[in-house]
Amino acid sequence: MRKDFGMTADGRSAGLYTIGNDQIRLSVTDYGATLVALEILDCGRDVLLGHTDVKAYEKLDSCMGAVIGRVCNRISGGRFTLNDRVYQLDINNGPNCLHSGFNGYQDRLFTVTEKADALQFELVSPDGDQGFPGEMRLKVVYRLLADGFAFDYEVVSDQDTYVNITNHAYFNLGGLTCDSVLGHVLESPADTFLGTDDTGLACGPLLSVSGTPYDFTKPHTLGERINADNEQIRNANGYDNPFFVPGEGMRKLLKCSCDGLRMTVCSDLPGYQLYTGNYLAGNDRYGKQGRTFAARSGVCFETQYSPDAMNRSDVAVPLLKAGKTMKHTTEYHFAYGEE
Repeated sequence: MRKDFGMTADGRSAGLYTIGNDQIRLSVTDYGATLVALEILDCGRDVLLGHTDVKAYEKLDSCMGAVIGRVCNRISGGRFTLNDRVYQLDINNGPNCLHSGFNGYQDRLFTVTEKADALQFELVSPDGDQGFPGEMRLKVVYRLLADGFAFDYEVVSDQDTYVNITNHAYFNLGGLTCDSVLGHVLESPADTFLGTDDTGLACGPLLSVSGTPYDFTKPHTLGERINADNEQIRNANGYDNPFFVPGEGMRKLLKCSCDGLRMTVCSDLPGYQLYTGNYLAGNDRYGKQGRTFAARSGVCFETQYSPDAMNRSDVAVPLLKAGKTMKHTTEYHFAYGEE
């Protein structure tokens, strides 16, 4: 059932939709198809950072909980070549394009279809939108699982284009009263990652995690090495890097745990961006329950293709051919108590 979520600055009415089962209760707004709340009923925790109305999401730039597209993350110089044509995008993050520029999907109202165990959000991105070729139709579904939820997306375009959709949820498994994620324990089979330059762009060769602060093949807390004497750590002021998990198809990308609550993320995407909310401070005026968001009070695991993939030759490229359909799924599974 739709509930009022406030009016945008240009007079559009946003709605909030909630679905649930015996394990979770999930709330999503049609503004950016944004995850607003995720209550884990066994432990009584809301594990998503979020805001109380649409005005807060509109004013802040954290992309908190939103669907990001047409291409998430940074694109070098905001430029790529496709079918012998050079495309120039907005430069909105240093010398690069971040999350497709100034008119991102996080600021758009999606069309909603409600189902008993799922919420479906749809958006039409016209030819030339954000500088990308082709009219692209996006369908996003948040679907209940027995122990969590799935994030599915499906896209089709009438021209060749690039597509790299993600969700930018900030998790804190300790709940709304937990001020830091540095005590969260992360374990991941990711064996390679990309470093970042001083503009935040993921660049350079694929690097082995072995012997670095990026090795989570055995469990480590996020805070254990986040201030290490490491150039990549310094460039990002913490973790803000893409990790790649071997294999193809649906597989486990990571497990994160805090105070008895475990979240396992599975996906058919190549990997995920780990971001430890290094620049969250200041997004504090409209948090749920009066929450003040400090730096590193939320962690993102943004499942996706590699950043800047269209300008690299060593990673999978998210090219959507005209008339073809691209589909991907990410699942979030939760368990509370002793393993």
